[in-house]
Amino acid sequence: MYKIETERGDLFDVNMMIVMKAAVSGADKLSFAEAEKAFREATAAYEILNSKIMMKADGSCFYEPFSSGAEATGQDGAQKAVQSAPADNVPDGQPLHNPAQTQTISPCSMMLEELIQQQQRIRFRLEDGEFLRCFVYEPCDGKRDFVFLMHHLGGDGKSLCYFIGTFLNCLSGNGKTPEYQPIKLLTSENLPKDSALPFAAQLLAKHYNKQWQKEQGKKANQTQAQKRCFSFKDMQTAYDHFWQSRRTTISVQYTDAAVLQQELAECKQHGIGYTSYTIAKLLKDESGKKSVGLAVDARPDGNRTMSNQATGISVDYAYDSRKTLIENAACIDKLMKAKLAKPVLKYFILQFMAAFEPPLVDAVNLEFAGCFHSKTSAKLARLLGYGTNTKDYSITNLTKLDIPAEYSGNRASLKIEDFVFVPPVVSYGKNIIGMVTLNGRLCTVQHRYEN
Repeated sequence: MYKIETERGDLFDVNMMIVMKAAVSGADKLSFAEAEKAFREATAAYEILNSKIMMKADGSCFYEPFSSGAEATGQDGAQKAVQSAPADNVPDGQPLHNPAQTQTISPCSMMLEELIQQQQRIRFRLEDGEFLRCFVYEPCDGKRDFVFLMHHLGGDGKSLCYFIGTFLNCLSGNGKTPEYQPIKLLTSENLPKDSALPFAAQLLAKHYNKQWQKEQGKKANQTQAQKRCFSFKDMQTAYDHFWQSRRTTISVQYTDAAVLQQELAECKQHGIGYTSYTIAKLLKDESGKKSVGLAVDARPDGNRTMSNQATGISVDYAYDSRKTLIENAACIDKLMKAKLAKPVLKYFILQFMAAFEPPLVDAVNLEFAGCFHSKTSAKLARLLGYGTNTKDYSITNLTKLDIPAEYSGNRASLKIEDFVFVPPVVSYGKNIIGMVTLNGRLCTVQHRYEN
C-alpha cells in the first residue's frame, strides 16, 4: 500500500478532473475496438490504474493495488507480478475488485466544453479504482479526436501526457509491450531534507489540529479510530450538492509558431522564462497586486510514471505601468526563481498540507462544497485560499509536450496534430490556465466557473 499524505487535499475536492484532447491523424482508419484494445494495454502498464483508494477507520488513506498475480511488464521486459497486501477492510477470502473495466473508454460526439460540463459532476469512483475516462470521436478530416479525463489522484498533467504516449504506441501496433510503471509518491520522507516545514508553520499546523480535536469534542487520550472521519458517501453528497447549480466554461486560444518564436527569443535575450512573460501579459491590464499560483514539476528522478508529483508556488505582483512588459516580466521571473531556488519554499505547500490531520483537510474541501461546517475548517479554508479567498490566476505550463508527436507501427502511422490541456478549477483557484506547446504552436486554455 502507498500512503496518501502530501496530496490529501485532492481527495475530497469536488473539481479534480484534468482534461486533455489529442487530435490524431492516421487514427481515422482504426476501429473503436482497436482503440479499446490499445487503451486496455496502456492501462495495464501503470500500477496506479490498477489500484483503488482505501480509507481506514483512523482517517488515513492509501492506494491499494489490486490482487497480487495481476501481471505487468517490468523494466527488464519480463513479466512481473504486482504484489500487494490485502486491504484492511476486505474480509479474508473475498477477492478484491477486478480492475479490468475500471478505467473506461467510450464513443463520444459532444463538444469538448459540453463533455467537461457533463463529466465534472460525475464523481470518480476512487474506492473502485476509477481514475481515468477516455472518449473516442468519429473521424473528421483525416483525424480522430481522443479526450482523456483523469482525477488528480491518478496523476498530474505530465502523468496524463505519459499515458497518452503509451496509448498511442499501443494504438499504432508497434509490437512493444509497455514498460511497467510503479506508483511513486511525494511524501514527507522522500522530499529533500532541506525542505522541512519551518518551525512556525509546524506550530500553526499543530494549533489547527488541536482546535479541530477540541471542536469535535474529542479528548487527548482517545484513539485515532474514535476521531471524526469522512467517507466516500460524504464525498458523493458533496458532489451532488456542489454541482447542482454550477458548471465551468473554457476558452481555447492558440499562439502561432512565428509569434511564439518571436516571444521566446525576446525572453531568451533577457534571461527570463516564458511563464513569467505570460504572467506579465495577464497582469498588464489589471490594477493592484495580484496573486498567481504556479504548478511545478517535482519529480525527483525524472521518472515517467503516473502519480501526482507536482508542487506549487505563488507570486504576488502589481504590474508597474512605468516599466515595459519585458521589465515587468523580469521582476516576476526574479520572484519565481527566488522561490524555486529554496527547497523550503518550493515544497512548502506539500509539507504544510501533510502536517494537518487528514480529516481536517477533508473537512476544508467539504466546507468549500457547502456540505460541512466547523469554525476550524472554515478558518483553515480561508488561510489556504479556498472559496472566495482564491488565487487570482493559477497557471500550469507543460511547456513542450513531453511525448513524441509521431508513432509508427504495423497497424498505423499516427501523428498528434493538435493538443489541448485543461487543468481543473480547484477549490483554491478561479482563473485556471493550462498551457502546452506542440509542433511549435502554443495552446492556452482558460478554465473558470460560469458566471
